Amino acid sequence: MVRCTDFLYYIKIWKEDEKAATAVIIALLMIFIVFFSFLGIEVARAYMTYSRLSYAVDGAALAGARSYGQEDRDRVAEAFLKANFKSENGVSLENFQMELIEGDTQYVVTADARLSTIAARLVGVDTIPLKVSATVERELRGLELSMVLDVTGSMGRGWGSKLEQMKSAALILTEIMAEDDGAFPEDFYVSLVPYSASVNIGTHNSDWLRHAIDPNEFGEENWRGCVEARSTDERSPPRLPLDLDADPPEITDERFVRYLWASTEDLMYKDRGSRVRGDNDWGDAHSWSSYRDPEDYQNTATSPNLGCPQPIEPLTNDRAVIDARLGNLNAYFRGGTFTNIGMAWGWRTLSPEWEPYWNVSTLEHEMPVAYDEWEIKKAIILLTDGANGWYDWPDGAPGQPLDENPEKYDADYTAYGRLSDERLFPDFGGTAKNQATAEIDDRTERVCAAAKQKGIQVYTITFGGGVNSSIRQVMETCASGDGNYFHAPDGDKLEEVFSTISRGLYNLRIVK
Repeated sequence: MVRCTDFLYYIKIWKEDEKAATAVIIALLMIFIVFFSFLGIEVARAYMTYSRLSYAVDGAALAGARSYGQEDRDRVAEAFLKANFKSENGVSLENFQMELIEGDTQYVVTADARLSTIAARLVGVDTIPLKVSATVERELRGLELSMVLDVTGSMGRGWGSKLEQMKSAALILTEIMAEDDGAFPEDFYVSLVPYSASVNIGTHNSDWLRHAIDPNEFGEENWRGCVEARSTDERSPPRLPLDLDADPPEITDERFVRYLWASTEDLMYKDRGSRVRGDNDWGDAHSWSSYRDPEDYQNTATSPNLGCPQPIEPLTNDRAVIDARLGNLNAYFRGGTFTNIGMAWGWRTLSPEWEPYWNVSTLEHEMPVAYDEWEIKKAIILLTDGANGWYDWPDGAPGQPLDENPEKYDADYTAYGRLSDERLFPDFGGTAKNQATAEIDDRTERVCAAAKQKGIQVYTITFGGGVNSSIRQVMETCASGDGNYFHAPDGDKLEEVFSTISRGLYNLRIVK
C-alpha cells in the first residue's frame, strides 16, 4: 500500500528531474541558437561578398568594353576589378579572365573568389566559393555624327603637320565604328564640316543664295562654294541670330550671300610715299597683281576664294566617301578661326529642318531624322587648334598700320567681312581684334548650347601646344559635360581621344 508521504516524495523527485532535463534542453538549444546565429552571419557575409564581387565584375566589364579596340583593354578591366574587390578579411580573389565573344560584340569578365568561414568549419565547410560573370554588349542603335574640323593655316600642311595628325586620328574613329566587313553599320551616318574663316556649302547648292552668282565678279576664277555668315541681329528668344541658328534657307532673309574676297589690286595703300601691296592683289590689271591658287599657296595666295575651305560632306553611310574626304583635307590660310561658324554648320547637317536641302535618304528614313527619333541619336565632334579671331596678315594692307592712312588699319576678310565692316560689333577701333575674339567665343558657346538643347551630344577637342586657357574654357563649356571635353597636346594623344569618343558613341549594356 502506497502511502501519501511516498507519493509526495516521488512527485518531488520528478520535479527535480524535470528541472534538470529542462536545463539540459535549454543548454542544447542555446548551442544551436548560437551556432545558427553564427551561421546566419556567415550567410550574410557570403551574400555581401557576392554582391561586392558582382558590382566589381559588372564595373570591370563596362570599363573594359569602353576601352574596346585598345591594347590595354583587359588591364583597364583588371584594374577596376582589383580596386573594387580586395583580398582581405578572409576574402580572396582566386581567378579572373576577360574575353570577347559573339564576333567581338560582347565582352565577358568572369571572376572566382573564396570566403573563409567561421561557424561552418564546425560542419567541415572551411570556405565558400563564389563565381560571378558579366557580359557587356556593344551596340550602335543608330547615330548621326558630324565631324567639325579646323582646317585653318595653323594646322599646317605636309608630313608631320597637325593637319595630317588630325586626319589620321579621325580615320581611327571610322575604323573603330566600322563592322567586320569594313563598312559602317546600317544606321550610322557621318557628315564632315571643314571650317576656317568660312564654310563651303558646295557650288551645287547655289539655290541657297540670295542672289545669282555673277561670274564676272570672280575674274578668271569661279565661285568655289563658300558663303558669308547670315545676319547677326538678335531675335526673340529662344531663337538665335541667323548666323548661329539652324533655320533653313526657305525665305530670302534666311538665305546666304556668296563669299567673295574683293581684290585689293586697285587700292592705293601707301606708306612713306610708296604703294604697299594689298592683302589680296588678285587679278591681271597691274604688274603687282596675279592669281595664286589657295590650294597651292599659303599666306601669299591671291584669289577671290582666298580662305575658302573644301565643301561640307552631308550625312552619308558610305565609309569610303568619308575616308576619302578625310584623307584629302587641306589647310586653308588667311582669314582666321571662326569656330562658331563651323559649329553652326555641323548642327545644320544634323537638323531635321534641313532634311529637304541635304537630299539624303534611306529606305527607312529621310535624313537628318527628327530630334525625338529614339532609334537614332545625334552627336557633334568639334575640333580647333587655337583661339578664335581674325587673322592679320602683316605683309599686306589694310592688315597693317600705314603712315598716310592709319585709319585703314584692318584685318583679313572672313565670313563676317573685315573688322571695319562692324558686322559683329560697332565702334571699330584699335581694340577691335580682342573684342572680336571675345564675341566669337561667346557666339560659339551660344550655338553649342542651342545644339545641346536639341539633344545633340557635343564632344569638343583642343589640339596642339598653342591652345590658350581662354579657348580651352570655351570648348569645355561647349561640351556636353566634363567627360566630353578633351585636350590633345600631340598627335598620339589625339588618336587616343578619337578612340575614346568612338567608344562613347556606342551603347553599352549588361546583357547577363
